Amino acid sequence: MGCHRTTVLRQIQCSRISATQIQNSRNQPEYAIPLASLPADIQRRWYVQQGEKAETTALLASAEQRTTDKPRPGRKAPGKKPLDEYTMAEREQIAFWMNTVAEWREFRQGTGKAADLDEDFVERLRARYPDLQVSRGTLYRKWQAVRADDWDALVDNRGKARKGQSSIHPAAWDIFCGLYLTQRQLSAERCLELTEEWALQNRPEALPLPSVQTFQRGVRALPPEVVFYAREGPRKWWAKYSPYISRRYDEIESNAIWVGDTYTMDIVTRTESGQLHRMYLSAWVDARSGIFVGWGMSDGTKSQNSVNALRDACERQGTLPLMNLYNDNGREYLTFDFGGLGHRAKKTTANGEPKFQPLTIMERMEVKMVNAIPKNSRAKIVERSFRALKDRLMRLFPTFTGGSPQEKPEDLKAILKSGRQVPTDAEARDTLDKLIQYDLNYSKYDGPVVADKGKRKIDVYNENCVREKVPADPGVLQLMLMRSTRPLKVGRAGIVTAINGVPMKFWNEEIRHYMDQKVYIRYDPADLSSVRMYAADTDQYLMTVGRSPLEASYGEDPEVLKELLKVQRHSARSIQKAVQVLRAAGREVSPMELALDIAARNAAGPVAKKNIRQTEIMYDRETATAPPLPMAVGDPGDLDIARMNRNFMTWMEGDTDDGEDF
Repeated sequence: MGCHRTTVLRQIQCSRISATQIQNSRNQPEYAIPLASLPADIQRRWYVQQGEKAETTALLASAEQRTTDKPRPGRKAPGKKPLDEYTMAEREQIAFWMNTVAEWREFRQGTGKAADLDEDFVERLRARYPDLQVSRGTLYRKWQAVRADDWDALVDNRGKARKGQSSIHPAAWDIFCGLYLTQRQLSAERCLELTEEWALQNRPEALPLPSVQTFQRGVRALPPEVVFYAREGPRKWWAKYSPYISRRYDEIESNAIWVGDTYTMDIVTRTESGQLHRMYLSAWVDARSGIFVGWGMSDGTKSQNSVNALRDACERQGTLPLMNLYNDNGREYLTFDFGGLGHRAKKTTANGEPKFQPLTIMERMEVKMVNAIPKNSRAKIVERSFRALKDRLMRLFPTFTGGSPQEKPEDLKAILKSGRQVPTDAEARDTLDKLIQYDLNYSKYDGPVVADKGKRKIDVYNENCVREKVPADPGVLQLMLMRSTRPLKVGRAGIVTAINGVPMKFWNEEIRHYMDQKVYIRYDPADLSSVRMYAADTDQYLMTVGRSPLEASYGEDPEVLKELLKVQRHSARSIQKAVQVLRAAGREVSPMELALDIAARNAAGPVAKKNIRQTEIMYDRETATAPPLPMAVGDPGDLDIARMNRNFMTWMEGDTDDGEDF
């Protein structure tokens, strides 16, 4: 370096020269100075001392010249744009060459001549990247670009001088885009064929058209979200490309929002009859902490499964949901008595009558139902909770099936065939109840609230559980979660309906007072011994009706039939007694005598006179002539016409005349 050893040590201690302290073979401290941190002339001198070829020295000299000298005319200075102005592919090239140069500089620190090490590194680089054209000169140029922060020199700019230019006629390109960017999703080859036919008829100067690869490159240059929207439609574009609003979960308290959904379990179980199947898990998840607050397993996707899971959540947590129940648009939630029909609801029926709509379960619990947008899984954290359930718990079962054919284990077929490791439905329910409650809910919180990272989900739930909505007693919760039927008419057999596909009758002696009236009932599927009856038009509670005892099978026990006949006769006797009570006061009165008294009073009483103002004379239809009328007074010759005229003139107050001239 042209200076004394002590001077170098002093500059190292003053941090003017970068160096690393190491121990030599005699266990004494030494300083290792990176060669890349030294000026180019000192590096060249070191290479010459190491036996470097003249070519290497010339390359380093030219690199030094490019660093210190001004750029020659026609050559631009080293460029360094902000990284965001480079494309993704260009940023990958910059990172690749920076890493490669760093690896090369470290490789050159090995034993041997630098030229031999360079050739060895180039051969290794070519073997690693067969399509990469690289030489020693390439490495030196890239190294100099890295030292000068010339990122433009690290990017492959070949062919970019023609960027933006196209050999496609603008009119032909417009027609091609109009054909290609439709939801018919025609192939590029077919669109090119149709465009060529259009050009032949309308724009011959646009011919010949370039190859289909040229058009495909033009399509790739278009914004991908625009192409996706045009060919796939707005709904799919909305699910994949549209921006979405992130929620602030740190402002939500526990139990404020429960998110529900139904999940097909990824394990195979055995029913009591020995049939293999996959059960369904209906669950509600707390939006704040992500724990499963309630769940239920069944063999079908029915709305009652969601109600049972909601009941389980209220009983496990000791509170009702505070604000909202968030779920999708499935039929198990959008039923008229659970959450309402939502956007499917109609205000009137086909005949114009108001649509029957009783109070829903959510309205009785004073919570609001919110439906997620279809195919918007980001809005429902229960989807991510089901993924954790699958990866953490379902994979523990030997009959794990996976969510797709790719996830299906190869030994599943043998396990199902042997049947020894297939759990029953009851065993799966018992095991999952314990694992969900005390394993999944106790796992690490992985939600969006940074302050809660590292905590257990159950701890996050308890820390943010500041309010609760508790039913007055267990009967209130049972009353809230009762299901409702549509309007029914009370008949001679009472209320006849079908619950879960099973015909049922509900009857008692008092129900006869509501014969032929429209009512609806509310029931608990777990206890169908009785139902609550309400008026369909006013929602007023009427009575509790039990199961009808008037049912018997063929060949029934005579004693049972005897008891049923007693009930039937007792009902008839109660009707007879009611009729007798109503008839008691009327037995002492004779209706015939009362009617004769009314007739006598009418005959003796005054009658209004007739007030005839017009008389219509009818003629005989057969003769079509008027019958002869009898003479009023004497002979026609006895009539004094003159007198009649004088009387008429006097009545009209006219002149007096003898009446003969009329």
